[in-house]
Amino acid sequence: MLNQEDDIQHSRQTRSAGSKASQRATETLGIVEYALMGIIPFLLLLIIFVMVTLVMPRILPGSSYSFNTQNLKWLLFLMLIYAACIGVGYFVRWYQSKNATIKELERFEQVNSGQKKEIARLQRENAILQNQLRAAQPATPALSLAPAGNPVTQPRAIEQVQPPPSIYDNPREPDDPSDLIDHPHEKIFPATQEVNSLGHGWYIIGASRRGYGHAYEGKYREDDFNVRIFGARGTKRDQHRDIALIAIADGVSSKTLSRRGARAAVLGATGISEQRLGILRSMLGKNTLYKQCQGETYYILMDSLQAAHDQVEQCAYSNGVTIDELQSTLLTFLVAPWDERQLLVASTQIGDGALFVLQPNKGPAPQYNWNWLQQPQIGGAGNEVQPFMRTGRDDWHRFFQCDLIDDADCIMGMTDGTADDIEPPRATPENPKPDPFSLVDDFYQRIILKSLMHTQPAKQLAYELRYRKKQSHDDRTVVCVYRS
Repeated sequence: MLNQEDDIQHSRQTRSAGSKASQRATETLGIVEYALMGIIPFLLLLIIFVMVTLVMPRILPGSSYSFNTQNLKWLLFLMLIYAACIGVGYFVRWYQSKNATIKELERFEQVNSGQKKEIARLQRENAILQNQLRAAQPATPALSLAPAGNPVTQPRAIEQVQPPPSIYDNPREPDDPSDLIDHPHEKIFPATQEVNSLGHGWYIIGASRRGYGHAYEGKYREDDFNVRIFGARGTKRDQHRDIALIAIADGVSSKTLSRRGARAAVLGATGISEQRLGILRSMLGKNTLYKQCQGETYYILMDSLQAAHDQVEQCAYSNGVTIDELQSTLLTFLVAPWDERQLLVASTQIGDGALFVLQPNKGPAPQYNWNWLQQPQIGGAGNEVQPFMRTGRDDWHRFFQCDLIDDADCIMGMTDGTADDIEPPRATPENPKPDPFSLVDDFYQRIILKSLMHTQPAKQLAYELRYRKKQSHDDRTVVCVYRS
């Protein structure tokens, strides 16, 4: 294979060098030809002129020819016309030679393209044969038993072919690591000295990690999230109830700066002032109708998404790029303990994230069930997701939802890097009606509960999100609101 590529490369260089040499030779020959065509007639005209003007009057005394200045001017004018014709002819010949050279190079490029395709085909066949060879090799060399008295011949060792690099075991750092301060490969909540508790025994943890695909390609983590708890510090906590505002974003992978757009979106969505939530906080825990609180949460989330939109626009201006380079999804939800039993949850999203709630069923058996609060929004054409910055208040309003949940045990919000791993299983002849939340509960049992039992649940959650699953290489982000 390498020899064939070397031959092709050598042939390409030889043709290129030969073409250039031929072009230079043609140009040189054209210059010589036209120089001779210009000099020789010029000398002939000069000889004729001398013979007519100087020699013939002396040889033929009776000749009536007389030389004057007017004749000399006409002679010079004719010589100039002749020289101009010679020059025009030369440039016409040069232009034709150049076009012929260009056509020859184009033909060589076509031949070269066909040879490249042949090399690619041979490389694919080579890879298939190597895979077949690896599959045919036994795990350990087989031992052959020889009859008594004959020496046992050891089988010849087959050279082991190294397996291709694994996407799980070859992480790389970005070529430009300047964004690692704001966009580390892992992020957790609560970080050092952050409060993560709400009233009535509720807590929040979150973790985000770079996916195996981005690590293999040397890219940044494009997911981001932010959690802000209002009333978690100070004396006001005894007077008003706590409210948590949570935003989760997933940067569009095809955009080189989508990580900055995702970060700007979550910071903007959770950056509204504490005074903006004052009315809702004063309503909680009192004899306030749920519908009144529902209306207030709607306006809070609309203001939150508008703040996220403005923050992304400001980020685009600061970075000197278009808004399209900062596209991301955005899931925003508000959580507020209503009383000892009930939890107020309002949410809206643009994208393919997911929000689940775990609560007991209302039957006689003490069983907990999962339900949707926000489902992934998948487009009909090519499973494309509408990015946040291409939507407006009408879209935000369409996906708004507010619920007063009884005896909830856990709220899980996540990006598609995790949601795709726990999507509803397909029906089979053996199980025509599968439980749509069976994988959700499995994820909760293996990942979330295991993290919550740890002394540092957020760090443990980030560690557990390193699980390996076939065709699951995207960034993973999960935020969990749970009762202790």
